[in-house]
Amino acid sequence: GDVYKRQMHWSSDGGFSTGEPWQDYAGKLDVANVETQAADPASLFNRYRELIQLRNREPALRRGKLAHVGSSTRRIYSFFRYTPDESLLVLQNLGGPRDDYGLFLDQSPWPGGYGLELIFVADSSGAGPAESPADLVQPEIDDAGGFSNYRPFESLDDRGTYVFRVIPD
Repeated sequence: GDVYKRQMHWSSDGGFSTGEPWQDYAGKLDVANVETQAADPASLFNRYRELIQLRNREPALRRGKLAHVGSSTRRIYSFFRYTPDESLLVLQNLGGPRDDYGLFLDQSPWPGGYGLELIFVADSSGAGPAESPADLVQPEIDDAGGFSNYRPFESLDDRGTYVFRVIPD
């Protein structure tokens, strides 16, 4: 509602000044402010901050070619971004915890095979660099470099974002 129609304030008292504001503060000022959002690792503010830092660290996200990856559900969006030196797979769950998904790719730029290493996660606990967990399932790559019904994890967090580095064989 109203909280999203106005700018985000700096603190729970509005910030900048103790003077009379020229416009009413947005509702939910106690949570919809930079100070509160910055202190919460799982906030939208911090998710965007981490995603911007990830984009700045990874050249493929800034200027790489794009290869879309199909999904068995419209709630999952996935794609490869790649340059001659780096390749990443991005997987975004657009809503609701998911355990009923599969990813599909007819062919890839890596027909010789490849593995995936988890390098970034943004989920309900926060956002940031990640190490590949033991339960990460590697894709079964066909002769064209594609896969069918691939599920890197048994389930995906509600609105989770996962970024994997492609490790060519």
